[in-house]
Amino acid sequence: MDDLLRALTRPAPGWLVLAAACAALIGVDAGRAFLHRAAAQRAREALAMAPRLEAAEQDAAEHRALRELKRRDVDALKRSLPHLTQSRRVAYEAGIRLQEEKRLLEKQWEILSTYVIIDEGESRIRLLRGEEPLESLPLAVFPPIPYGQGLKPLPTLTQVVSKERFAHPERGSYTEKDGQLTWNPPQVGPADRADALGEFVVFTRGPLILHGPAKNASEHARYPHYCLELTRDTARKLYSDSFIGAKILLKPAAKK
Repeated sequence: MDDLLRALTRPAPGWLVLAAACAALIGVDAGRAFLHRAAAQRAREALAMAPRLEAAEQDAAEHRALRELKRRDVDALKRSLPHLTQSRRVAYEAGIRLQEEKRLLEKQWEILSTYVIIDEGESRIRLLRGEEPLESLPLAVFPPIPYGQGLKPLPTLTQVVSKERFAHPERGSYTEKDGQLTWNPPQVGPADRADALGEFVVFTRGPLILHGPAKNASEHARYPHYCLELTRDTARKLYSDSFIGAKILLKPAAKK
């Protein structure tokens, strides 16, 4: 051990120190050259990466701009949702109103285009809508039989003015004098409402009344009107399929 310590602490020869110094200098120089080459390589790589870095920055800027646009669109959509809901509701209600108006117009056209022909030659009551036949009902009597006194002549063209399921023969009336309207109510007697005119009564603008079988023949004969003596089924169908305001044409048979 002592010999080793003396050997280690002994001064080194000059040539060895010089060799060690040269080796250190060579190592430092080699390290400097390596670092220089590495730095040059990194510089070239950085220079090559510059276009890609610029493109990446442009992509990032575009993505940020798109994200901002999307955010604005989402905000605008959120703000417009209540108005959109309101617009849809308004459009839906307008569609319902249009459908209702269409239905009313179709019903009005149905009423205006429906008319009745009482045909002696065919012994039928025919309901038509325009040129389209709707019903053809049997007719037992023609011309209409007059009952009661003081009847006006029966026109060939008349019009439905009212319909009643059960109707009392006594009708109300009104008079106008000096701008004053006076209503005279019907004098309803002790008889049942359907005794004289039966059921499904159709009143026209004139003395013609279309109705089902009378329950009381004497009361029916006393009431002034023209009658076709319809069956209950014919009267029911005529009552159901005709409209107030429909025209009624009495068509006599062609003379031979």
